[in-house]
Amino acid sequence: MQFIIKVTSACNLSCTYCSEGIRTLEYLSLHTYKHFIQQIPSLLQKLGQQRADIIWHGGEPLIISKDWIKEAIEFTNSTLDGFDVSYAMQTNGTLIDDEWIKIFKMYSISLGISLDGYLELHDQYRVNKDGSGSFETIVQNIYRLKNENIPVSLLMVVNSDKSIDYEKVWHTICELGVSLKIQPVVPIGKADYQLAKSVVIYNNYANLIKYLYTQSLEHDSNIVIQPIAQIMSSILSGEEIKECAYSGSCTYNIITLYPNGDVGFCGRMSNEDETFIYGNIHKFDLVSLYNSDVVDKIRARQVILRDGVCKDCDIWEYCHGGCTIDAIASNGDINTKYHYCESYKNLIDYFMTDGLRALKDALISRKRRYRMLMEEKKKLLKGLNDER
Repeated sequence: MQFIIKVTSACNLSCTYCSEGIRTLEYLSLHTYKHFIQQIPSLLQKLGQQRADIIWHGGEPLIISKDWIKEAIEFTNSTLDGFDVSYAMQTNGTLIDDEWIKIFKMYSISLGISLDGYLELHDQYRVNKDGSGSFETIVQNIYRLKNENIPVSLLMVVNSDKSIDYEKVWHTICELGVSLKIQPVVPIGKADYQLAKSVVIYNNYANLIKYLYTQSLEHDSNIVIQPIAQIMSSILSGEEIKECAYSGSCTYNIITLYPNGDVGFCGRMSNEDETFIYGNIHKFDLVSLYNSDVVDKIRARQVILRDGVCKDCDIWEYCHGGCTIDAIASNGDINTKYHYCESYKNLIDYFMTDGLRALKDALISRKRRYRMLMEEKKKLLKGLNDER
């Protein structure tokens, strides 16, 4: 079970597409956090689960004090003793210093860092309060984390309806040498104006995905790029895509705690609209919130879509109607399908046809290279033996 902890709505950047929008600043109190953590064992036992993945989120979580994080983790470790606990943090990566690095290492915290491709693209959107870019600072900090052997991955949001230099994105990935997750912008918060351009943006996203896939095959890269890896794994194995946006698992495997104690189902949305908030942790216990009427309403979305607008869809198992947050942002109704439905179908069709052929060709080529190397090795060994 993943527990997303929104420690604050505050941020030191002023990203143009921030899903938080412009809202009242809030900070999660240790009292509220501890009250929430104390109720996790009951929920996990009820569900027959042993794992608790704690993900610090924001706003920008590094705005919270270092002492706050240390006390929170010590309390969590004590309270969840006997459970399998992990810690991760989704950050913009600009506030990392030596003391934070010590904390990351001390508590085995993995980092997800937001980086939108290459310098010129990133610095259009992910800017400081004064309008200056943040790319160089983030890249320097990524190298610092790698040098300290701290697990780090990247999150890229495609927000542009203009031409993207796919080659520069690939070059950046290779230079940094870390795994990457790419997702299209969600038209909420500051990005609500992008709804009108969202299909064009998604096509940019899909074309980038295809390009990175072909490059990774051509260069035999071991860098994991999502959702490529999950989509191909699903096509080859027949198993569902694990990512929540495509698995239809909303409300089952993720719980979000907001700074004021509200509990909801997604870290990609704020809690200002209480329509899809389960309730407040100070008023209800966590097990009750997990089984609330609001949760039942969201879970029913799968049945409504499968028996309705998605009934005859041949890629249902790869999509499940798409992201609930996208449906809310695009249509104001959870019982509608993924806003990028047709574009996503085209992307899946690509991986099931041209993508599979490209993978087959790459594997054949790799096998040939391996055979050639083995033949060269045999010749070399034979030559050495003859000399003896």
